[in-house]
Amino acid sequence: MSYVLNIEKIDELQQYHSKKLTEKEKFLIDHCCECRLARMPVQYIVKKWDFRNVILKMIPPVFIPRPETESLVNIVIENTKSLNSALEIGCGSGAISISLLNEVKNLKMVAIDQSKLACDLTLTNAKINKVSDRLKIYQKKLEENGTIEDLKYKPDVIVSNPPYLFTSELFNLQPEIKLYEDLRALDGGIDGLRVIKALLKFSSVVLLPTKCCFIEIHHNHLPLIKKWLNCNSQLNLHLSGTFKDFFEHDRFICISKL
Repeated sequence: MSYVLNIEKIDELQQYHSKKLTEKEKFLIDHCCECRLARMPVQYIVKKWDFRNVILKMIPPVFIPRPETESLVNIVIENTKSLNSALEIGCGSGAISISLLNEVKNLKMVAIDQSKLACDLTLTNAKINKVSDRLKIYQKKLEENGTIEDLKYKPDVIVSNPPYLFTSELFNLQPEIKLYEDLRALDGGIDGLRVIKALLKFSSVVLLPTKCCFIEIHHNHLPLIKKWLNCNSQLNLHLSGTFKDFFEHDRFICISKL
């Protein structure tokens, strides 16, 4: 109803409790209800969503940013002494990059995604939130060997919310996710670490000593990542921080270059 009546805040709806809907408004609310009954996510129905202090345009199947990822932005800001340049890998709707640019005024960023639709949406959202002059967006893929073709950039920080679900978990996802969102943004392979391993390999080459990579992970990943880092000591990476989500799960890590 808030979307149909073009009301910014849902709690303002009470002011319209006696309003008689126009035929156009009735048609639109019926359409929205039909979409929701078909299990379309609300974010795609209303075509926008709030993330921290920004408003993002949303279009299927670009991955919908989750509330816990808002904490990742805060973790990056609070745990980085000098934040002048950053790289986001797998930008989706641009939620992380745009929030960082919105809150760190001297920051310049590069964002990449393998999906052209995601790159286009990130650019649109950057323009809406007036940070596009400090953001460069490229359609590129992080390969499993830890390379990104033709990307020469040495950021202070790398940040990513990569695909990290175990492939076996995809079968149990809600229809809202399976039917409408791009599952490439979720599928992390058999152990959920396929993209995270590639991300760590990339970080070991690109980051200068003491610089960091912040990653959102599966709540079961921490011991697996510790073991993998110990077995790949030649990468000169150190697990320098772990952070919990709303449910006290180990959800975010900071990896530092030695």
